[in-house]
Amino acid sequence: MPGANHRAFLFNQSINQQQKQAMNNAKQTNEIKPLWVIAQSKHNQNRKQKVTNTVTKKQYFEVLEQMKQLYKGTANQTVFERDYTTHPGDKPNSMHCFLTNDFYWHLRCDDDYNFVIHLATGNLPFSQDFSLMFAVLPKSVRYTIEYLDLPIMFKRCKRLQDSKFFTIL
Repeated sequence: MPGANHRAFLFNQSINQQQKQAMNNAKQTNEIKPLWVIAQSKHNQNRKQKVTNTVTKKQYFEVLEQMKQLYKGTANQTVFERDYTTHPGDKPNSMHCFLTNDFYWHLRCDDDYNFVIHLATGNLPFSQDFSLMFAVLPKSVRYTIEYLDLPIMFKRCKRLQDSKFFTIL
């Protein structure tokens, strides 16, 4: 049905125009803003995207808190946790990161202003618990499963990141 395809094309073009306008507004302030700031700003008029981003962010932090509780049951687990919204880094799309030797949980905003959870798991001592938490996430939550060498990534992180972002649970 050409009419429906044309309407979808116009709708997508409208969204792209709104996102371009948001970027232009950010550029006019002579300041490069993190992508997540633009995604949450009043200049981003895509309401569906804002709702999905809100749900994704909420679910990210709910699972994070549950994982922290599980890690507290292990002996002296060192974790890296950084809130990029309060401690900006050199990556304009990072919002929050939690990393251990066997778990990676990172909230980012992609170039289209979508919040996405990036995750990887290794030999989690409570993998069944995590699988259950992950299985009940709403379908609207965006995520990407990555296959990483977490022990090496964690060692590199310890070498490169400030010690204030490391704690023992």
